[in-house]
Formats: sequence, C-alpha cells, structure tokens
Amino acid sequence: RLVMAKDYPDFEEISSQLPGKDNKGKEIKAPKQGQFDLIYYNKETGQIITVEAKGGGSILGSRKGLDGRQVQQGTPEYRDSIIENMKKQIEKAEDDDRYDNDEEFTEQVDDLAKTLEKLEFARDGDGLISSKKVSQKLHKDGSLAKTKTSDFSNTYTKKKTEYNT
Repeated sequence: RLVMAKDYPDFEEISSQLPGKDNKGKEIKAPKQGQFDLIYYNKETGQIITVEAKGGGSILGSRKGLDGRQVQQGTPEYRDSIIENMKKQIEKAEDDDRYDNDEEFTEQVDDLAKTLEKLEFARDGDGLISSKKVSQKLHKDGSLAKTKTSDFSNTYTKKKTEYNT
C-alpha cells in the first residue's frame, strides 16, 4: 500500500475482498484465492491497477482460465478469470440471507459490486487496466530488502474474444 500511495498518488484503493460475518457474528475473511490482492482506481481517468503482492520467496500462482487452461497470475487471461469469479461471488452473496438484512454485509457486497463495474469498464476500455506485481524479498540475514514493483503484460496469449463468455 505504501508503494502504491507513493508511486500512484492519483489512485485510491477500492474494495477487492468479500468479507462478512458467520452465523455467530464472528468476522470472517474469504481467502485471497480467486481475488486480486489489491485494486486501485483513478476516478479522473477510469484507470484500474490490480496488484499482486508477493513477499519473501513467494512465486506467481495460477488458476483455470475461462477456456479451462491453466493461466498464470498477472496475465490478462488470469485477470479475466478473477473478474468472472468476483461476479459469481457477488451473485452468491446477494442470495445470502444476510444480504439486505445485515447492513455491514450488504455494504461490503455492494462495494465489491461497484469495484466489479469499474473493472469491467476498464477491461473493455483501451489500456485502462494494468496489473502490477509488488514484491519484497528477504536478505540472507532475514531483514527486508527493497520493495520492487514490476508490470505484468497486458497482451493476451490468444485473441481476447476467444475468452469472453
């Protein structure tokens, strides 16, 4: 977050996770699998930056893409798969008994739905969405090394239209 605030001051962090409470009122957080680590939005330009945060010796993950193939974190195919997953999770949350009955839960779901709208608009725009990896390695003595930010490619491995469903 500090790196993004420093390097991208015109961007604000927007909702990227669907939290809630279980039926006993205990706070739960969905695992970050199937979600972006962080999402930043520039309200002046409509640009979105998705961020994958990697610490220590973490490596890039993968998941099934919309066409059923494994796709690597940071690729447009991975991004599209995450966006589709977000859509499904929002629909599931809107069918949850807590939606419209638990103000906090409803607000969290609605905030994520607004994020989804921005993501879809940016994805369909020309160059309005980009993905970055923010990583911080460890020195041999265990101390933190300098934080590094790198860009992922925005180039699809196949024609984009082949993935839209």
